[in-house]
Amino acid sequence: MKVGMSESDAIRCFRQQRRVTELPEQLRLLRVYTGEGKMVDFEKQFHSLLSSADHRRNSAKTAGTEWFLTSLKFLDEIPKTLGLSTYWSIDDAGDEE
Repeated sequence: MKVGMSESDAIRCFRQQRRVTELPEQLRLLRVYTGEGKMVDFEKQFHSLLSSADHRRNSAKTAGTEWFLTSLKFLDEIPKTLGLSTYWSIDDAGDEE
């Protein structure tokens, strides 16, 4: 899963990336979290927690470092810990919540 932040509209950013990212799977936006403060700091905390839990991070030179082998269950706990809110969510079966 790609875990990253957007300085602007996350949904619009996702749609732009979906057009240019080459992957065998169709990209899906599963969560958008919001909060007060600098989003870049929250992104660093997300990445640090994922790495500390040994959730494998992409190390290929041709891909970004925001890709992790993780689960939605784990990802959903991080914003709770950091005091963030879920702005938008879709479950892993593809149904909007």
